[in-house]
Amino acid sequence: RPASCSALSLSRRTCRISESSFSVSGTGFWFLISSLILFSSIPHSINGKDLKTKLADGRLDCRNVALLVAQQAHDANQKDLHTIAEVLVEGASKRDEAIMVGHSAKNQTVHFAVPAGWEAEALIGKMVDVRVEEARTWYLRGVCEGEPR
Repeated sequence: RPASCSALSLSRRTCRISESSFSVSGTGFWFLISSLILFSSIPHSINGKDLKTKLADGRLDCRNVALLVAQQAHDANQKDLHTIAEVLVEGASKRDEAIMVGHSAKNQTVHFAVPAGWEAEALIGKMVDVRVEEARTWYLRGVCEGEPR
């Protein structure tokens, strides 16, 4: 482990990010690092060689990596704002039965309200078009348009 990471709160097996509910466990941190290095050829992502150098020099710690991943996820989701996403409905939200959860063709989590005249259970397994009205870091939220199919 690089010195910058061992000096952090990894002894408690967690590294919390301020003003965010996002946390990274010790093994999750190394998964993020390896993922960033593996997918570093993606345009506008952090360069794998640069990441290795910063880790070795102690200029990058797990908080910075987690913030970087969150920022890139947020930026990627902003591109889908005000578009229509085709969503496979998986079920109702754990917090609110009136909100359905599904995944888009790009494997993004999408939340939307149950359309009028439909039962939540009847939507599971169907494809719906959702107009994205809110793009958060880890999910999209929108309104169902048209008829489920």
